[in-house]
Amino acid sequence: MANTKTLTQHAYLNTVANLLNYVVTMIVWLVVNPLLLSYLGSSLFGTWKYCQRLLSYAEAADGRATQALKWTLANKLVSDDTDAKRRDIGCALGVWLRFLPFLLLLGGFLSWISPYLIRGLPDEHFVLARLACTLLVLNVILMPLQSIPESVLIGMNVSYKGFGARVFSIVLTGSLMVCAVFIGWSIIGVAASLVCATLSQGIILTYIVKRNFPWVGVSKPGKKEFHKFFSFSVWIFAWTFVARFILGGDVIVLGWITSPEMVTSYVFTIYAIQMIIGFIGFAVGGATPGLGGLVGQKQFEKASAVRSEIMVNSWLLTTIIGSMVLLWNYSFVKLWVGTEQFVGFTETLLMVLLVMQLIFIRNDGFIIDLTLRLKWKVLLGIFSCVISAILAYIFAVKFSSSVIGLVVGFITGRAILTIAYPMIVSNAFEIKNKQHLIPIIRPIIMTIIFFGVSYYLGKTIEVNGWFSLIAYATVSLVLLTVSMFFIGLSQHQREKVMMRIRSINFMGRS
Repeated sequence: MANTKTLTQHAYLNTVANLLNYVVTMIVWLVVNPLLLSYLGSSLFGTWKYCQRLLSYAEAADGRATQALKWTLANKLVSDDTDAKRRDIGCALGVWLRFLPFLLLLGGFLSWISPYLIRGLPDEHFVLARLACTLLVLNVILMPLQSIPESVLIGMNVSYKGFGARVFSIVLTGSLMVCAVFIGWSIIGVAASLVCATLSQGIILTYIVKRNFPWVGVSKPGKKEFHKFFSFSVWIFAWTFVARFILGGDVIVLGWITSPEMVTSYVFTIYAIQMIIGFIGFAVGGATPGLGGLVGQKQFEKASAVRSEIMVNSWLLTTIIGSMVLLWNYSFVKLWVGTEQFVGFTETLLMVLLVMQLIFIRNDGFIIDLTLRLKWKVLLGIFSCVISAILAYIFAVKFSSSVIGLVVGFITGRAILTIAYPMIVSNAFEIKNKQHLIPIIRPIIMTIIFFGVSYYLGKTIEVNGWFSLIAYATVSLVLLTVSMFFIGLSQHQREKVMMRIRSINFMGRS
């Protein structure tokens, strides 16, 4: 039986470590991205971002064995059968080797075709785009050196132990990228920086895993066991293509119908908004391995209660951070890279809503992964992506603002998952009375009020210095947090949040 206090403590440590890592990541890219833009120029910077999103599909072509490993280990969190866990690692390596030829073929194809997918790319940048994509393929091939030990830490509910390695890797990546563009290596040097960082992080994480889990190794799985793992990996493999499009399809479609310069403006405008995805994704990711322990033991009522808490906290954080973005994103982008890179206020509001929708979809997607039942998640995801792409293209062409049309198309297409995924979770948890669903009327009203006020004020307020922006943003963050906690949450939800905070035991003492 899982120790609830230990699960809470580890979930807290995982969450804190993930959030600190995310803060470091944001700081590094806040510094690095303007430098890359200044050295590369708007066209090459947009090309680099497009190549990154495009080659994320090659990353999915490794069979997603390490993702399957993470969730199978999480499902066996309370098991003492270490040999079964070693066989899971053996399964992961076997699946990766089976998918390697497909990875090479897809990576080579995407590298060759990449210049033709970016509208208006100058002929002299074709070779640069292809070489950068080729290095990104190499990075994907080396990724298991990093992702296997990372999956072990996450699956065993101690991902916080890899915090130092992750911070070192992101700082190293940013430093190498700036050095590369400074000496004139263009986007080829930027891509090579990722390869170096992957190698270094893999070595460090492997050492950490062996030190904390001496049992970690590779055992040969049985045919039936491998087939089961392979089938699960195939569904995750298919889902990863879907997830890549959900997370990065906007840039792919936008680059196809506009230009690298528009991609650059879009990336800088949505940057602060995407912080919401990472911030809440890492927070939820810290709790999901412990939730996997409950699912593995079929404690569905407890798991459903945890799911409800996750949704409430995600909504709370999304509304607070989304309001902050609506208030200060224009001033932030202006001070960071200039007003010419800001695409508009209405566009920003729609981006915030797009991200808010995505967060709830991802939360239930994480939970479905823990049940190891991915068929309908993947099939519905594929259908949603097709509809989203079609609508995004049509609306982007028809609307006066291509960005508004693009975002409206994606929001409409993803509504399928917004409705379907909670139903899948309800069925998996064998709960018929919908207890796991948070009341939606109050959150919707609060979100409309806070977003509406923030949108109006954001169009009228402008600051002209970093010190003023930080000061005003800090004050507004405190006011929004206090207001949302006492007005947005019900008394029961506030008590639940406070109970979770009081249940955390930093030193393991009773």
